Amino acid sequence: MDNFKSPDWKAYWIWQKGNPSKPNTYVYFRRSFLLKDKPIKAICHISADTMYKLYLNGKFIGSGPILTEPKWQSYDSYDVSKLLRNREN
Repeated sequence: MDNFKSPDWKAYWIWQKGNPSKPNTYVYFRRSFLLKDKPIKAICHISADTMYKLYLNGKFIGSGPILTEPKWQSYDSYDVSKLLRNREN
């Protein structure tokens, strides 16, 4: 994990459609994307309200976040450059 923190970080929460307030709700988010040229460096910034497990191309990258006060929410950063492919990811 990389402790890179960008001062101009802009993000938004994603969630499933509908009411997110049901207890013990677990959701898998997936996204496919194509790359023509593999980047030299690619950083993935991620956080979660409770917990996440991050995978890329079938490889486990990390999990988190550490428990924090919601108004001081932190995020984790991972260099995923080596896991990207010049095709569908």
